[in-house]
Amino acid sequence: MHGISQPFFSRMLNQVLDALLKHSSDYISVPRTAKEIFDTKVSFHALAGMPNCISALDCTHVELLLLHAMEVVYRNRKLYHSINVQMVRDSSKIITHCCARNPGSTHDSMALRNTTLPRYMEQHAGRRAWLLGDGGYPLKPWLLTPVRNLQNRYGEDYNCAHTRTCVVIEQTFGLLKARFRCLSKSGGALLYGHEKVAKIIMACPMLHMCFRRNVSLPPDIEQQPPGEDEDDEDGVAHHPGGDAQEGRAVRQSVIGQYF
Repeated sequence: MHGISQPFFSRMLNQVLDALLKHSSDYISVPRTAKEIFDTKVSFHALAGMPNCISALDCTHVELLLLHAMEVVYRNRKLYHSINVQMVRDSSKIITHCCARNPGSTHDSMALRNTTLPRYMEQHAGRRAWLLGDGGYPLKPWLLTPVRNLQNRYGEDYNCAHTRTCVVIEQTFGLLKARFRCLSKSGGALLYGHEKVAKIIMACPMLHMCFRRNVSLPPDIEQQPPGEDEDDEDGVAHHPGGDAQEGRAVRQSVIGQYF
């Protein structure tokens, strides 16, 4: 279309990606100041009444084509090759964390352990705030998951608020894959090595920040690509860790106080 050869495009793509990713921390960063954390809590609470929430956490898979010995590691539970991408979003459609280093076979809970998020939550948020994640994540004092064995309506109310709050990260995945079809199965698998694919994935949330300038999707693009389905790992969390009991106490305190 533009008279650019494939080899020239590939060389330029590397340069553009490297130039963009040098500034990734300027566009994708978790709230750190007391005011940022407080403002995020207030805006999340307005969504569904979930208190002290600062982020919604989940993973999604981006397909890639692999023809080498590493392909088994990148084969996910749906039997196609992918990178398991972890993202965190605030209540204002802003992506505050993105990690694209984990092969598709990595469970969501292990993807979380491989990032700096646990250390951030323990150091900067602690008991003052928490993340929300689905049942595939371990329950921790700073990461609240749904109640599995409901015993009363208070737990049901908590689960309802949890689900209505966590839906924002699913909406973000749909929006990203609609805007950047290279992330969607409807656009076909990315035909690059896993390292370059990871760079492409990281660049897309940076460009997605055009939402701050109120740039909307083109009218012919649906929010959720046709045929797209999220790889929801709403199962038993792997490696729950030793602080699950403390996490249950925090969650029960939240239910008793707010629901």
